[in-house]
Amino acid sequence: MIKTILLSFLICLPIISHSAAIKLSSGDEINVEILEQTDSYIRVKHSVLGELTIQKEQVIAITNNEDKAAEPELIIADATQVEAIEEDKEPTDHGMFGFDLIFPDFRRSFSLGVKGKNDETSEIDIHTAFDADYEDDYKRWDIGFRSDYSKEGGTGTDNDFRGFVNRDWLNPDSDWRYFAKGQYDWDQYKSWDYRLTGIVGPGYRLIKNDTLELIGRTGLALKKEYGSEDDDLVAELMVGFNSDWKLAKFHTVKFGTEFFSPFEDFGEFRNLSHLDWIYKLTDEGSNRDLSLKVTMDYEYDWEVDPDDSHDELVYRTMLVLGL
Repeated sequence: MIKTILLSFLICLPIISHSAAIKLSSGDEINVEILEQTDSYIRVKHSVLGELTIQKEQVIAITNNEDKAAEPELIIADATQVEAIEEDKEPTDHGMFGFDLIFPDFRRSFSLGVKGKNDETSEIDIHTAFDADYEDDYKRWDIGFRSDYSKEGGTGTDNDFRGFVNRDWLNPDSDWRYFAKGQYDWDQYKSWDYRLTGIVGPGYRLIKNDTLELIGRTGLALKKEYGSEDDDLVAELMVGFNSDWKLAKFHTVKFGTEFFSPFEDFGEFRNLSHLDWIYKLTDEGSNRDLSLKVTMDYEYDWEVDPDDSHDELVYRTMLVLGL
């Protein structure tokens, strides 16, 4: 209240004519010479429009042209306006753990699922995942990783890791987009040690409404396996889609699938599919988002080693914490 009174007093004092930039509530900004300033209006001289009288309620800020580095002079009518300005300010996202360089302004989450049993055949199953995504009118990022570890009867049964980065180039006036994706896979129990995949191509938004978004994609994929008998660089055609379906306020289903077929052996294929059902446990405005997630991953490969299975389905339940 004291600050408001002092500011109101200062702006009522007579001032010496000077050049300034005035930002109006309409969004316009004009460069003028200020001739007179009172508590209700400002009288100015414009190089084209001549002398003008501007009411104070139409003014957002005044910046002296003689000192562009100076902070704008706010025109404050009363304490109610001060409170409204503060409420309109969006909270600043300083990145994960407060570090500005770690995914600032991204939606970030960490998932954890653990299952254990201790009897004649002890068993443990641990799944972790991290997701960070960002979207504006011109670009979209999806970054994350998945990791699984399982052990039964003292013997490991699953130990794998997948990391990915996807970038979409968007056009606000079109449903078309272009994308590039890089993926790293490591699996202790596969015929290969690790696998690198890169994909580039166009995408098209097939459906977009308040509850459902469906995007189709196709492109050229390059795959290379390391530590495998077949370690050649393979060019593939990729066709897939991903969807985001909001069933209700707290229910969301996300699904994505990609089919790959090599150009040299067209007709053979492999498939990667992923399904998430997410139930939000916290209300809007909570300090940390907490959700329950049921997820399924399916992988099929036409060509595998004799001791490997062609397909694998993994499903799990976990808690998701917003970071």
